Amino acid sequence: MKYSKEVGRILQEGTPDEVAAWLEHEEIDVNASLVPSTPALSLTPLRVALMGRNAPVVKLLAERGAVVDAVPGEEHAPLASALVAQDATTARVLLEAGVNPNLVVEGVLPLVLALVKKDEALVRLLVEFGADPDLVYDQFGTTPRRMATAQNWDIFA
Repeated sequence: MKYSKEVGRILQEGTPDEVAAWLEHEEIDVNASLVPSTPALSLTPLRVALMGRNAPVVKLLAERGAVVDAVPGEEHAPLASALVAQDATTARVLLEAGVNPNLVVEGVLPLVLALVKKDEALVRLLVEFGADPDLVYDQFGTTPRRMATAQNWDIFA
């Protein structure tokens, strides 16, 4: 299956039923790149659904076995993509699917992304799913709690 505007539309705007029918009709591997000639791009169905902030389709893909945690070589982990977009609905779907909220990807902790965005709802969501505000994530001993305190934000009080 080659990536096309129609494939993008289905994954970004389609309903779970529409995407399920497409997956079955085209016999799509939910973890395969839709651009096979450039495997480093790793444009998977999940990645395209994340770009469209289509939480119901992200949930469907996770239920069908899409890798929802970080993958080596990926530009962004799926959770990081949702956090950067400040998409709490999709972030919740990924966390419910078992994404590790304490996984440092490319030197960035999910909780730090939410703090940088100053998004209280995302911070609380991550903590609800086990994000540790006292986890040291760099060589300087920085923790999300220390970062918030330095910004005069008592979100973890």
